[in-house]
Amino acid sequence: MPAQILQLADIYDAITTDRPYHRARTRASAVEFLHGEASKGWRDHELVKLIGVAAENLNLGRTRDEDIPAPPAPIGQRRTE
Repeated sequence: MPAQILQLADIYDAITTDRPYHRARTRASAVEFLHGEASKGWRDHELVKLIGVAAENLNLGRTRDEDIPAPPAPIGQRRTE
């Protein structure tokens, strides 16, 4: 069980953090994504709920799409906005 909690926390962090290859998700979107994985049998719904509550209580992750910066421009191009 502790390994599953750490795994979910790591996944949550990965999908709520900006990466060169993908935009971060909001807190709600990340928890929804994890629940989708739980529906497929890959995660435990109760542990996903626990991660969602912990993220909210600790104020982890962005809560609004507007707070997530635009993805980086492709190599050789510049962002115009």
